[in-house]
Amino acid sequence: MLRYLNIVFGFIGIVIFFSCATPGRPGGGPRDETPPIPISFSPENFSTNFDARTIRVVFDENIQLRNLWQQLIISPPIARPSIVYNNRNLTIRLQDDDTLRENTTHVFSFGNALVDRNEGNVLSNFQIVFSTGETIDSLSITGEVIDAFTLQPLRDMSIALVADLDDMFYRDIRPLYIARTGEHGFFQVNFLTSDCFYLVAINDRNNDWVYDSINEEIAFFSTCVLSNFLEMPVFPDSIGSEVDSLRLLDSIVQFFQSGHQLLMFRQELPQGVTRSEFTSNAEVAIEFRNPTDHAVFRILQQEEQPDTIPLNFQVIWDNDKQNAQIFLSELGIRNLWFEVEDGDFLDTLRLLNTRFQDDPPPLRISLPFGNELPFFDTLRLSFNTPIREVKDTIWLFEGDDTIPTPLTNFSFNSSRTQLIFETKLQQRTNYQLLIPDSLFFGDFGQTNDDTLNLRFRVNSPESYTRLEITILNKPETQSILQVLNERMELVEQRIMQSNEEIFTTLLPGRYRLRLIVDEDGNGRWSPGNLRERRQPEPVFIFHKTLSLQAGWEHVEEWEL
Repeated sequence: MLRYLNIVFGFIGIVIFFSCATPGRPGGGPRDETPPIPISFSPENFSTNFDARTIRVVFDENIQLRNLWQQLIISPPIARPSIVYNNRNLTIRLQDDDTLRENTTHVFSFGNALVDRNEGNVLSNFQIVFSTGETIDSLSITGEVIDAFTLQPLRDMSIALVADLDDMFYRDIRPLYIARTGEHGFFQVNFLTSDCFYLVAINDRNNDWVYDSINEEIAFFSTCVLSNFLEMPVFPDSIGSEVDSLRLLDSIVQFFQSGHQLLMFRQELPQGVTRSEFTSNAEVAIEFRNPTDHAVFRILQQEEQPDTIPLNFQVIWDNDKQNAQIFLSELGIRNLWFEVEDGDFLDTLRLLNTRFQDDPPPLRISLPFGNELPFFDTLRLSFNTPIREVKDTIWLFEGDDTIPTPLTNFSFNSSRTQLIFETKLQQRTNYQLLIPDSLFFGDFGQTNDDTLNLRFRVNSPESYTRLEITILNKPETQSILQVLNERMELVEQRIMQSNEEIFTTLLPGRYRLRLIVDEDGNGRWSPGNLRERRQPEPVFIFHKTLSLQAGWEHVEEWEL
């Protein structure tokens, strides 16, 4: 029976064996590749009715421990014992005031911490097992932990089995059993009694087995999970080829994926301001904890003028609507009170300006689209500060023409940080903008000291690719279809009105697709909440990478 338990709970070590490179042989003879072998235990491994306070293990060669407290898992958790090694001996002493749980199987899993002293050969997944009851419990719970948004596997996540999900909020309640995910996000909690447990995964940054919703990610199973007997994957009679090894690995992967999948997320906290500071003499940066569509700013007072002051300002937002850049209409303000409101959130910020004596930043002018203007876009100029005045004419050269056209029809955006031209441009044509010196003036007299020549080209529809996506079994709930680049960065997204979307302005390249089931209808992905027992919104990622070429039409069907 004990031999069978060792086989069942140690088979994952085969994955490690087949994923390791074959060591080379240095000159002077073959290298020792054999890990230490335990030759005696006191008390015996897999003992029952355990009541000792000290455990001793003797190995066949000298040993050492590497990264012990990062590798070791003691389940159920107990107060940290004393663990020392000397030559071939390993000694574990339990703390005098710590009590082992009655009628419970306890496991010390050393991971890859135990190695031989000379060559560093690893004794993988070495375990010391004993029971304070009459029998060794033999049931298990398996599964995998993945990121709820990227769907990537997560290694080194802490797994906890608890009696109630709320136990994760209290320091005085220890988990019933613990484990840790491996390299591919899989986990296996062994030697369990027959019971129904609540299953939690936590990125336990401070190793206290308590969920800190501000700094830590979490995943949980909403209903309790029954421990069960492992249905072992089918092993080949012999492993004599790389194909056999890959089949074995595939069997083990399928075994874990048939368990419980936990989706890990960082809980969205109530709205707040995470950063507020002067970034120059008359510029303020404010960063919100969550994206916002309705934030309102009010300037209340200066230190020298306690009443409300008539100070004007302009606000621009980043694409995520989470960072605001605020331009003040006056220099030299030393102390400013800002009121920020966003729905139920209301806060007053006191900002100390350590740059009140600095000169205003020099004026910078750029083309926001770079040197290629999309044929469907509008010609614009961007500025790093609001523009107060345009004193002369901007000239536009088309192709090889030597006589420019004056650009007199234009307007500013609401913050006066972009100039938008009302002029029709030709596709497949080169252009040059001539901006004379001292043409633009900012709020504090900054100007372009030099003449600028900005060159760009207007492209055409042939520069783009057409992508048609059909979702065969689209959820009835509002869904968001995202086109991502190879780095999984957002390129374009649509709220789907039907099961089909057509993208006509994607540049050639390699793309991925992500579908978000927008259950709360807020137009973005929402994570879960442990206290509310709410799971993160479902996410699907298309299994293929799409290679799109200019001028081509690509049609894809996606079955979720």
